[in-house]
Amino acid sequence: MTSDRGAGSVSRTDSGTVGEVRRFWRVMSTAVLAALLLVPWPLLAASPVGTPAIQRYAPELEVYPRNFAVTQGPSGVVYVGNAEGVLSFDGTRWRLHRVNDQELVRTLAHDGGDRLYVGGYDGFGYFETPIDAGSEYVDLTVDFGIEEPAFADIWQLEVLPEGVFFLALNDLFRLDPDTGETRRWTHPGRFGAMARIGDKLYVQYRGEGMRVWRDGDFHPVPGSARLAGQLFDLLELPGGGFLSTARDGDWLTFRDGVVDQFDAPPGLPESSYFTAATRLEGGLIALGSIDGWLYFLDPATRSVDSFRLARDWIADLYATPEGGLVAQTDHETLYVRWPAKWTAWNPDHGLTGNVMEVVPWQDRWLVISNGGALASGVEEQPRFEPLPWTDFEAWDFLPLSDGSGLFAESYALKHVGPDGVLQTMESVQYPRVIVSSGRDTSLFFVGAEDGLHLVRRTAEGFEHVAARTDGLAPVFSLVEIGDGRLLLGTQGKGVFEARFDARFESIELIERNDGIEFSEAEYADLVSIDDRVHALTEDAIWRWHGDGFEPAPIEGLDALRRDGRYLEVRQAPDGELWAFDFSSLYRRDPGGEWLKMDIGPLYRGALSSIDFDASGRVFIGASGGVVIFDPSAPDLTHTGYDVMLRAVRFDDRSGEMRQLALGMPQEVPAGPSSIRFEYSLPGLNGRNEIRYRARLRGYEPEFTDWEATSQYSYINLPPGEYAFEAVAQAPSGDISEIEPFEFRIVPPWYRSPWILNMRWPAAAVLLALLIWLYMRARVWRLEGERKRLATKVRQRTQALVAANRKLKQMAEIDELTGIANRRSLDQYLRQQIAQCHAGERPLALALIDLDQFKPYNDRHGHLAGDRMLRDIANCLASGFDVPDALVARFGGDEFAAVLPGLDVDDAAELAERVRAHCAGACDDVRLSIGIAVVGAHQQVDSVGLLEAADLQLYEIKRAGRNGVGSTRVGG
Repeated sequence: MTSDRGAGSVSRTDSGTVGEVRRFWRVMSTAVLAALLLVPWPLLAASPVGTPAIQRYAPELEVYPRNFAVTQGPSGVVYVGNAEGVLSFDGTRWRLHRVNDQELVRTLAHDGGDRLYVGGYDGFGYFETPIDAGSEYVDLTVDFGIEEPAFADIWQLEVLPEGVFFLALNDLFRLDPDTGETRRWTHPGRFGAMARIGDKLYVQYRGEGMRVWRDGDFHPVPGSARLAGQLFDLLELPGGGFLSTARDGDWLTFRDGVVDQFDAPPGLPESSYFTAATRLEGGLIALGSIDGWLYFLDPATRSVDSFRLARDWIADLYATPEGGLVAQTDHETLYVRWPAKWTAWNPDHGLTGNVMEVVPWQDRWLVISNGGALASGVEEQPRFEPLPWTDFEAWDFLPLSDGSGLFAESYALKHVGPDGVLQTMESVQYPRVIVSSGRDTSLFFVGAEDGLHLVRRTAEGFEHVAARTDGLAPVFSLVEIGDGRLLLGTQGKGVFEARFDARFESIELIERNDGIEFSEAEYADLVSIDDRVHALTEDAIWRWHGDGFEPAPIEGLDALRRDGRYLEVRQAPDGELWAFDFSSLYRRDPGGEWLKMDIGPLYRGALSSIDFDASGRVFIGASGGVVIFDPSAPDLTHTGYDVMLRAVRFDDRSGEMRQLALGMPQEVPAGPSSIRFEYSLPGLNGRNEIRYRARLRGYEPEFTDWEATSQYSYINLPPGEYAFEAVAQAPSGDISEIEPFEFRIVPPWYRSPWILNMRWPAAAVLLALLIWLYMRARVWRLEGERKRLATKVRQRTQALVAANRKLKQMAEIDELTGIANRRSLDQYLRQQIAQCHAGERPLALALIDLDQFKPYNDRHGHLAGDRMLRDIANCLASGFDVPDALVARFGGDEFAAVLPGLDVDDAAELAERVRAHCAGACDDVRLSIGIAVVGAHQQVDSVGLLEAADLQLYEIKRAGRNGVGSTRVGG
C-alpha cells in the first residue's frame, strides 16, 4: 500500500482550529517490498469492502407498518405495496391511496407507460399514473367475471408484451390491456415462482416442474421435473437459464433443459434465508434476507458480498433506473447504489478513534487510529478488533519482511507481531512517523515529538543508535534523499536537512527553508508528487531542487483553500491527485479540474488521512471510520426525471380544504382564502442537492432564488388570472419545469368586468339625458340656473367634505393593516381619559405584542410577515368588539386596544379570550398582552396609562410570553 497517510493531530496556529498533521510517503526499501509481497493483495483487492451510502425514506403517514412490494414509475415516483393500500413517494411527500375494500397490497408492477398494476388479497387492478389525490383504483376482477373473489393473495405480477399476468396460489390470470381479452388457469397442486427469463415467461407448477408461455398457453418444459418443490424466485443467469431460490434452501440452476446444483460460494446462506431477490445490470443478483442483510451474488465469478441493510425483513428489491437498488422493509424505503464506488467502514465494523492509516497486513486490514491499532477478520465485511499493542493513541505502523512490524504508539516505539508486543524501545519517546532506509535494510528513521531518532535492527532485536532532539520542532514527515541525508518536515520550524555519518556518531542539522514563504506557523509537511519531494505549507506548495525550495503551484488548487483550514495533497500510485481539509475531499480529473467528492452520508466528524492500495482503491480516514473509493466499480447509469406539480389545495376558510384538479384551468371565488402548491422532483438519489424556484405569474414578476422549498402558499389573492410556475434543478444540473397551472380568482358579481365596463356607457346616457332636460327647460332658465348653481355649490361642498374625510382617514388609518394608526390612538385615548376624569366610566388600555414575530419574519419573508400582521389586526378588531372600543397599530408588531367602560377583571377576561381566538385563527400565533385600567374620577394622563400597560406587557414577556397581565392605575 502506498503510505501517504496522516500521522496525527496537533494544535494549529492562532486560528484555534485543529489540523491533522500528515507525514511523508514511504521510501520503499527492499525489506518493505518483501513485506508487501507477503500481503495477499489479490485476495484483498478482489473483495469489495465497506458498506455503501444508504438513503432512507420513511413514510410520515400514520399507516400500519407492514409493506410487501416496491416499484418505480417512469416519472420517478416510488410506489409501495402496504397493508392499507398503495403508498406513493414523489421524493418529498408520501401519500396513501386506498384500493377499494381490498386493503392489503402484496405485489406491484408498472407497465412503463401510464399504469401501475396492483395485486392484493382477493383482488387485482391498476391505477393510472402518476397517482395523485384524485386517482381512482380500477378493479380488474370484474373483467374475469369473478363476483366473489376467493383466490387469496396475488403473489407475483408480470407485465409483458403478451399481456399482464397475475399469479395467486391456485390461480393464474392473464389480461391483454389492448383488447381486453382475459384468460384464467388453475392448478390444484399450487403454483410457485413466476418470472420472465430472456423473452420467455416461466411459471412453476408445483409437483410437476416448469411451464413456459408459448402460442397463447403454458407448456411443460422438458427436463424441469427436479424443480417440483416450492420455488420462491427465478433469477436470470448470464448466458441464459435461471437460478432459483427455494423453500428447501437449495440453490438450483436450469439451463438448456438441465437442472444442476449451483456451486454456492462460501459465505452465501441457503436460499430459503432470502425473502426478496432481483437481477441487477451486468448480471449481478441482489438478495434480501429475513433479518435485513443484503447480499450481492455474481453467479459468473461465484463471488458474494454482503452487509447489514436494516433491522427487519427485506420485503422486496427493485433495480431502479436511477442506478442501484431500492429495498423495501416494513418501516422504510432504502436506496443503495451498487456496485458502489464509495463505501465505508464505521463504528458498526468496530472502528474507533480518528483514523491515521489503513494498511493490509497478515491477510487482514490494519487500521491505525487514536483509538489504538485495530485489525479485521477475513470475512467479506470486516469486523475490527483491538490488537494488544497499546492502550493509548496509535500513530504509525511499518510492516516488516518477517510479518512483524514497527509500531509508533503515543509514548514509545514498539516491535510488534500478531500476538503482541515483541520489544518496547522506551528511549524513543513520542514517535509519530516511521520510515525505512532505502540504502540500508536494517536502518529505520523515526520522527518524534522531540526530534529525530535512528534505529537499527540486529539479530538480538532493535537498538537505538542515534538521536537529535535539540534545535528541532516535532518531526511528522521525513524522506531519505541520499547516503546519510534526510529531509525533515517539522511543526513550527519548517524543513531541516539531517546528515549523519556511517558510525552514527553525530547528526548535523541544516535549515532548508530557502525559497519557502511561511504565512504564519512554520509548519511543513513533506509529500511526493510526480516523484519529486514537495513541502506543503499552510497556503502553498514548494518543490525541492537540491539546495532549497521553489514554488510549485498546482492549477486550481488555491481555489480550494479556505481560511483557517490546512489543505493537504496526496498522489495515488496511478498519478491521480487528491486533496482534503478536515471537512472536504477533492479529486482532480484527467482534464485537470478539481471535483468535490460528496461523501457526507458515509462519515462523521473530520477527515484525517488518505491511503492507497495496489488495486487503486483510496482509503480516506475520518473520525471513527474509513471512506473507501473503488475506481474500478462501474459508473451506474442515471435516469433523469422532471419536476411535477403534485397537488393544488384551496382553502376558502370554510373548514374544508379543496383539492383542485390538475391539468386544466380552474376557477375559485374571491374572498378570504389561501391556495397552496405542492411540487417535487421525483427520485431517490441526491435528494439534498435538489433545488427549486417558483413564482405566481400575475402576482410576482420574478422567480424566487434557488432553494430547497417544494411548496408555496398564497393568501387572499385579489381577483385576476394567474399561472403558477415551478422549476427544479437536479443533482446532475439538469433543469426541468412544470406545465404552468392556470387559474382565475373570480370576483363577486357586482365587481365582475361587465358591471365595471357599464360605467362609461351609463355616464354617456346620463349626459345625454341632462342635455335633453336642459333644452326642455329653457323657459325656466333662471330658476334652472339658480338650481344648477346651488347644486354645484352643494356638490363642491360635498367633494370638499369627502376630500377632507379621506385626508383625515389617511392620517388616522394604518395603511398596512387597515386599522387605526398611532396618531388616531393618541387622540382617542386622550378623549377617553377626559371622559374618565369627568366620572363617566372606567377606562382600560391593552398593549398587545406578537411573540417571536422577528424569527417568523426572517424565516418566511416580509410579505408573509405583512400578511400575518393584517390577519392579526383583523382578529384583534373582531375580538375587542365592545362599545366604543378602538383597536390600533401601536408600531411594528405591537397593537393597542382602548376599552372604555371595562374594569380590570372584565378587560383581562376579554383579553384572554382574544389571545385564544388569535391563536386558533392565525396559525397558532402567540400574543403577550399588558392591561392598565383607570377608574372613574381618577386622575391619570395618557403617558402614565401607556407606561402602566407597557410594564404589564414587560412582566408577561419576562414570565415566558403568551399571556395576559393587568393592573389598576391611580388612587
